[in-house]
Amino acid sequence: MEQAIAVLLANPIDFACLLLSIILLLGYQQLFRFKTRHNPHYSLFGMSNEARKEWLTMLAARGGDDILAVQTLRNSTMAATFLASTAVLLILGTLSFGAQAGHSENSHLFGIRYGDAHSLLLVKVMIIVLLLISAFFCFTTAIRIFNHLGYVIAVFHDAQKTRTALPRAIMLINRAGGYYSLGMRCYYFLIPYVFWLFGAGYLLAATIGVMIVLYRIDRAPALQMDCDH
Repeated sequence: MEQAIAVLLANPIDFACLLLSIILLLGYQQLFRFKTRHNPHYSLFGMSNEARKEWLTMLAARGGDDILAVQTLRNSTMAATFLASTAVLLILGTLSFGAQAGHSENSHLFGIRYGDAHSLLLVKVMIIVLLLISAFFCFTTAIRIFNHLGYVIAVFHDAQKTRTALPRAIMLINRAGGYYSLGMRCYYFLIPYVFWLFGAGYLLAATIGVMIVLYRIDRAPALQMDCDH
């Protein structure tokens, strides 16, 4: 870690752009969470939490619909499994590229010659790998929680135990959805740092572009207008 920081400090432009990118992305994420916490209809994530809660409430009222519950949980688990597997493949590919760059004094990437700055290239690769590992853990955690949720939903067949099982199921499914959303955030945040391989300017441009795209896909404008009126 100290060596990576030393490499970044030796490249002040890259370090400044990296710091600004992190501030922008984390600032957007915190603002997004703050807005969603105070108004669930502000974002699709808040609406999804309410929809999952309503789905479980309906399932509990029906005494547990095995086919519907199994199909829904299977779809959610398969989606998280696919994305976790994709993260593993990307990690292996990135590590392979980093290993090749580490053995070359004049690293090349799409015609870009890093030369003596190949250590900076390795730092960039390390950051990309950290984001992919974070995505992998988020998706695997979501899978684990979805598996636990299946056992809780099975209790809905017992009307007496449903009162305690329903709040627990709602907590689990929203937590799984939160980890799934966080894993997708890692994928989205990965884009600017891939562009960072081409230069510091591309990092800032991609960061701004990702924030614009995220704002458009996170918001629920039609429902937000209905809530305001």
